[in-house]
Amino acid sequence: MKPIALIFLVLTLLDVGCSDTSPAAPSTTSTSTSGPTFFTGTLAPQGSSFYSLTLTQAGTVSLTVASLTFGPRNPAPATIVGLGFGTPVGTDCSLTASTNTGAGLVAQINSASGTGTFCVDIFDVGHLDRPVDFVVRIVHP
Repeated sequence: MKPIALIFLVLTLLDVGCSDTSPAAPSTTSTSTSGPTFFTGTLAPQGSSFYSLTLTQAGTVSLTVASLTFGPRNPAPATIVGLGFGTPVGTDCSLTASTNTGAGLVAQINSASGTGTFCVDIFDVGHLDRPVDFVVRIVHP
């Protein structure tokens, strides 16, 4: 049975190799360089942390506080933090969109953006009494 399968495979390959159809047109699909990107760290009480990113395409930037924990395996379900999107100014982030939110599964900020350098900021809104580890999911064009 194996020799027959081998003969069939060789004939199939010869048929593909000898085909007289014209070559396929080049693909016009583009590869997306969009996220997600993950911004992680530890947020101290009364503190803030920001992440800079450069966008080479205009589009919508979506931000989600994906996780807030007090150390490994200690979720912080009732914890509310500030989340914002804007442009870097020195060592800070000048926000154009912001919200107070807890961790979730859907984007908490969707912001239209052009090209250039932007920042994502996470900050304490006065609810933290100890440091919290965070993960922010950033989806961008």
